[in-house]
Amino acid sequence: MVTATPPAQETGRRKTRGKSTRRRAGRLYGAVIGLALAAAAVGAQHYVPTLAERGEPLSYSGALKENVDATRFSARVDSVTAARSIQIKGARQDGEKITSDHLFLIVSASATVPRDPIHVQGTLLTGRDQKFAATDKVDSSYTLSYPWVQPGWWAKGVYVFEVPADVLAGSRLIVTFPPLSEPFPPQAEIDLGLDDAAAKNLVATAKDTYELARN
Repeated sequence: MVTATPPAQETGRRKTRGKSTRRRAGRLYGAVIGLALAAAAVGAQHYVPTLAERGEPLSYSGALKENVDATRFSARVDSVTAARSIQIKGARQDGEKITSDHLFLIVSASATVPRDPIHVQGTLLTGRDQKFAATDKVDSSYTLSYPWVQPGWWAKGVYVFEVPADVLAGSRLIVTFPPLSEPFPPQAEIDLGLDDAAAKNLVATAKDTYELARN
């Protein structure tokens, strides 16, 4: 005699298989999430910053006549002068008189290093966040960009910029060293002490001619 399985028992087995399948699916889903999180953690450990992120400078601020320690070097602005022309004294440009439609800003600066000799470059940053590179009318051998800055010695020189007279207020000298490809390169940002009144006075008392010679 053949006995048929009651429908209620068959339904119970189907429910049991359904619960088992769902448990296996849940374990599989958890395993996938775990692997994804592990892969993300490994990826984070191997993250490499972009050149732009690596190139963001670490800035060390200071004021006029203050030694600013930027770790790899120290820099100082000794004085600021304005002139309407520059007379060159020296072998390469001896006797040459340089003029401009703007004003020449001559920043006398000094730099030293604790260890490795370097060259230092200067950029002018105005209160309006305008940047001015040193003028190319003056050979770099007459400026602080030229000599090797040596440990234990303060190298002295000038940076010369051609700048419209009305943007001088709030200007700072940014001193850096090439190359700038290392991560987070240091820079010294030195306030030139040119508030509105000082900037106007500097323009009003600008020299007709500034004589520039090699140190």
